[in-house]
Amino acid sequence: QRSRNILGEFSVAEAELSRNQSEPEGVLKLNAPVALGHKHLAPLVVEFMRRYPNIVVNLTLTDRYVDVVAEAYDLVLRIGCLSDSTLKARKLGNVRIFLCASPDYLANARRITEPSDLDQHRLLHYGWQGPGGVWELTGPQGATRVDVSAAFCSNNGELLAAAACAGQGIACLGTFFVTEELQNGRLVQVLPEYEAPSRGLYAIWPESKLLPTRVRLMIDFLVEQFSGDPQWS
Repeated sequence: QRSRNILGEFSVAEAELSRNQSEPEGVLKLNAPVALGHKHLAPLVVEFMRRYPNIVVNLTLTDRYVDVVAEAYDLVLRIGCLSDSTLKARKLGNVRIFLCASPDYLANARRITEPSDLDQHRLLHYGWQGPGGVWELTGPQGATRVDVSAAFCSNNGELLAAAACAGQGIACLGTFFVTEELQNGRLVQVLPEYEAPSRGLYAIWPESKLLPTRVRLMIDFLVEQFSGDPQWS
């Protein structure tokens, strides 16, 4: 392992010395969650390639937690809480999580004035293990828990957003899943004074004394793009 680390550092140093730094180049292996990639990262990658035409971006999208080192990724974007590790990380922003449903569903369903009313509604749950779960919400009265027996469960937020748009119930989703749907009125917030705890959006990369120029440029670019108020905020 020490030898691999040394050879890796040597390879980076050799590449940095041999190339013209005014024209950064090389392959940048990038990984991100599926919905984030589809809805928000794709146009940013296009802009990055316009700025740095000699950098080849290899972007893969997956919702599983990849092994950054073992799978040789230069940079990984992740949403959630980070565990302690030897990886480096930079926080890019926060993702709000709240309840939403279609106007048609709400027009034909029982009125909702507080979280306990959700027991009488069809719930669309983001999860892997099955339709049961808990939604933790915080509002004017503090924190509350909603036991979920879902009408539909999926580990893909885009599917849940589509089901909500089709009037199939109430979903609890990160804003980046439903930015366009909220803007065009296909979805509206439910109990807008209540939200689930927000999650951080992070850029993660392997620890290295010599960070390749292409990776540093992408990190700086993402910080620039996500600073202030991201589109989904």
